[in-house]
Amino acid sequence: MKILKVVNIILPPLAEKLHIQATPFGGWILSMINELKKYPDLKLGVAARAPIKDLIIINTDDIIYYGVPVSKTDKYDIDEAICHTVLEDFLPDLLHIDGSEFAHAKTFMQCFNGKNVLSLQGIINGYEPHQYGGLLIDEMMFSLSIEKLLIGWSMHLQKRFFFNHRLKKERETIKLAKNIIGRTEWDKAYSYYINSEARYFHSSEILRPVFYERKWDINRKKRYSLFVGNSYSALKGAHYAIQALALIKKEFPAVHLYIAGESPFFIKKNDFKKWIGYPLYLRRLIKKLDIKQNITFLGLLSAEEIAERMLQSHIFLLCSTIENSPNTLGEAMLLGVPCVTAYVGGVPDMATDEQEALFYRDCEPSSLAWNVKKIFENNNLAIRLSDNARRKALITHDKRINVNKMKSIYETIFRNE
Repeated sequence: MKILKVVNIILPPLAEKLHIQATPFGGWILSMINELKKYPDLKLGVAARAPIKDLIIINTDDIIYYGVPVSKTDKYDIDEAICHTVLEDFLPDLLHIDGSEFAHAKTFMQCFNGKNVLSLQGIINGYEPHQYGGLLIDEMMFSLSIEKLLIGWSMHLQKRFFFNHRLKKERETIKLAKNIIGRTEWDKAYSYYINSEARYFHSSEILRPVFYERKWDINRKKRYSLFVGNSYSALKGAHYAIQALALIKKEFPAVHLYIAGESPFFIKKNDFKKWIGYPLYLRRLIKKLDIKQNITFLGLLSAEEIAERMLQSHIFLLCSTIENSPNTLGEAMLLGVPCVTAYVGGVPDMATDEQEALFYRDCEPSSLAWNVKKIFENNNLAIRLSDNARRKALITHDKRINVNKMKSIYETIFRNE
């Protein structure tokens, strides 16, 4: 069976051949591909948008990679003619789209008349109401404060011109899917009410290898240290972690928050986006709360660096205002890091409150701080959460179970359509 996977990122084997720096994101996709290619009856192809002028075809590690040029009219899309070239070259029995968020997914669906399946990652139509991360953008847009005006209008315009136009394409992509693979009741519900005719299959991810190999130890952690895995957008809720930090500091002065991502205080002269919008909001908030000395922004981290930081942390925080099935939470649970997480989207499918994690209502920094305090004051609770989380995640993200499930889904689609 020939499977052509269409992915949202340039995976390391292709990035190396294109002399492009590989992104640390999307490791779960490569992990699944590396397991699937062990089946002798599967032939895999992988297509990805790339900043190149011409189509590039590379055969490496028994996988055919297609570097597909980005469309000149839409950076999220590709040209139909090149799409047809890829399909005619590989001649797939099944088209597997990884992610509905970008327009090229719809283009591949439209150009292929055979069997298809769509794996849901995030669903941006479900994320859209939460895109401002609970911030009162309308108030900022009509404030008398210049800083608030810049923040409000920047975030509003970014959402309007760089996010909202993708919503229609995603709905059309989901409607074109004959089969859908998801991970949570949240994504099952959202996809059903867009396309109730598609068959839904459940399959969990295989995460990056390093997170299976190590385990959190309460004696090795840096006491009172917190880790947040993403501060790129307001939706990820770093501002709630920062507000909670100010509350926690009153009782635990040594508390320190580590955040993966670039510092909003580090601004290049030509980096216009950081002068305004969400980075400006974070700078303003940190200064207002006088907690800059309690926060470290770590920059872009590799899988190994994230694992090491998690292992040194007292608690992992997931502060997002919406998520489907966040892999950073899965990775923290695999390592056995005690987790405090917002009760949003598909997260309740990953853990149970008071068993594998402590849950709080999103957008409530007081509740977030309270759960952190509970773990700081109770080593037995930390150890219990750690052991339960690792035990649950090792089942959820079991390599053998999940690759066999994916293979079974392929066979079911191929046999029954």
